[in-house]
Amino acid sequence: MVSTTTGSNTRDTAHTRRGSGSPITVVDTIVNEGEASMEKYLPLPDISASAAWELPVLDKEERSSHLMLSAVADLQDAHKEGNPSKIAEAWNSLGLIRLHTRKDPKRALECHQMSLVLSSKDPMKKAIVLNDIGLCYERTNQFEQAFQVYRQALDLLEDHVIESKHLQLCKQSLERTLARLHRQ
Repeated sequence: MVSTTTGSNTRDTAHTRRGSGSPITVVDTIVNEGEASMEKYLPLPDISASAAWELPVLDKEERSSHLMLSAVADLQDAHKEGNPSKIAEAWNSLGLIRLHTRKDPKRALECHQMSLVLSSKDPMKKAIVLNDIGLCYERTNQFEQAFQVYRQALDLLEDHVIESKHLQLCKQSLERTLARLHRQ
């Protein structure tokens, strides 16, 4: 059995299949036990809701980036309004900038986790943020976590009627990504 530790939580991530000697992965467990088992295995961010109301610390390069400064200005405006939804969107934007332009998936993940804390009540926004978190995990070669988060995002999208073209494309992309990760 392999155990991973996140903060004070220890999770078993592999067991042995009965009689076969081959390991059972987290993905196998989720497939066999369903979404209820997912929460047990997903890495839980150690982020409080109050932390999401703070401004990010920018490094020297980020302070010279027009995109980063614009996203931080959006975050400041959302803070002034006291609007959690806009703050979540701003954190997610910061994460996307850090992921795609700064090529920093670890710091991007922190931003997306901040967004997730504030997006948890809106299933569609939560699905989008989970998709972005999955991409961060993929970029850091944490494929099991990526699969789990993508699966959770897809489950959220499948539970609702999707009228938005963007969300329909997101759902199709998630389905392709899960199939690709499952083959690996």
